[in-house]
Amino acid sequence: MRRRGPATIRCTGCDADRRAMPGRRWAPRRLAGEPAPTSRSVLVSTSLDEIGVVPVARRRQTDLMRRAAVIRGVLLVVVGISLFLWAKGSRNRTYQGVLQLGEEKEAFYQGGDCSAWPAWFEIDDRDVAREFRKRWDDLGRPRDLDVKFVGDKSRIGSWGHLGKYVREVRPRKLLEVALAPHPCPR
Repeated sequence: MRRRGPATIRCTGCDADRRAMPGRRWAPRRLAGEPAPTSRSVLVSTSLDEIGVVPVARRRQTDLMRRAAVIRGVLLVVVGISLFLWAKGSRNRTYQGVLQLGEEKEAFYQGGDCSAWPAWFEIDDRDVAREFRKRWDDLGRPRDLDVKFVGDKSRIGSWGHLGKYVREVRPRKLLEVALAPHPCPR
């Protein structure tokens, strides 16, 4: 065993007298301001990993890689939590948008954004269904309506006719039902 500073280094490429065998020497690189190596600072080994010594440059690189891995892990956790919160749905919120009615179609476009994925519009409360039907009949049963309601949005899944809708909205209280000023294309 040879000693260099506080660390003990095992000599793996030495003969019985602890002298270095030819071609088995390794001298660490000097950093700026570091004193010149002496005969005691010469390490003898077949590789750095065998003796447990890591040069300063590689140690710095390892620290940077570790920091980058921690940052990537934290970002991954934040993105995962954000996706979970976005995908889980919401309750008792106010929604406004365009509702398209037709054969096997009850598509609700939140905010009137026709380029977004529609949600399935499902009324399960009888009182709300009666009120909606009455307002719809008063307007002449148009296919496109502008609606505003307080209700629930489901988690991401397979909803509606043949499961082709990503979400489902369920109105609990109707606030407005009117003709859509800018209906979505069919």
